This record gives sequence, C-alpha cells and structure tokens, in this order.
Amino acid sequence: MIGLKLILSIKDMKQKEMAERLCVVPMTVSDWITKKRRIPSERLVQLEEILEAEGQLIQSDLTEEIVARIYYNYGIPYRITKTRPGYLKEYCEECEDLTEFKLGKVYDDIFEVKCSTCSVENEWCTNEYERVLRDVVKKII
Repeated sequence: MIGLKLILSIKDMKQKEMAERLCVVPMTVSDWITKKRRIPSERLVQLEEILEAEGQLIQSDLTEEIVARIYYNYGIPYRITKTRPGYLKEYCEECEDLTEFKLGKVYDDIFEVKCSTCSVENEWCTNEYERVLRDVVKKII
C-alpha cells in the first residue's frame, strides 16, 4: 500500500471521489493504491495539487517514517503504540527524522512537547492530542 491511501483517509476522501476529480475510473485509483499500476507523472502532479502533498509521500510505501511524515505534512501529531508512556513519536522538522517527543503538561489544556534528539519545543492543546489518540491512531492499527 502507498501513501495515497493514508492521505485520502486523513483528508476524509473516498477513492471514488478522487477518481471523479481526476476524470479516471475508481479502479484506476485502486490499482495505484495496491501498486498494480504506477501513478503516471501527469496524474501525480494533479494529486500533489489536490492533496497538498509531495509526490514522494503520495507514491511511497507506507513505512513508519513515511506515515509520520504524512501526518506531519497535515499538522497532525503521530503516536506510535510502541512508544513508551509519556512520549509521542513524530517526524521532527528540525532533526528531519522520526523521533520521540517528551510530553509535559504546562496548563490545564496545553501540552509542552520536547524533541528528545534536538530539544526543539512545541505546544499542543489537549483537544488536539486527545483527537489524535482517539481517531488518527485507529486508522493505523
């Protein structure tokens, strides 16, 4: 499976809807996702524009790093279930790598997150973090 499937899921878009936007049959999009066919370069350019994602992320196999980069591209924290308690694993733009972020509660509804590799700090609201745990992680598992 390639990044296109995950990106469509994040964007809450069905394969049929994407096919209609590209003026292709739904089976074509399905064949791209299952790697029965390669995505033609002209269609990849269209997908990049529609999905606001790099072609590399759209057509790459879904490795752990690619999944994290896709979520990062859409501003969604990505938590891997193997991460130790109190940590969140996400793509760090500063390190340009998949790394652990230590979670620390700053206020009632704000989390401070600090990269364990480069120590860059960010803040996420509780609602965003809870939404990620509730909705996004389910899509991966």
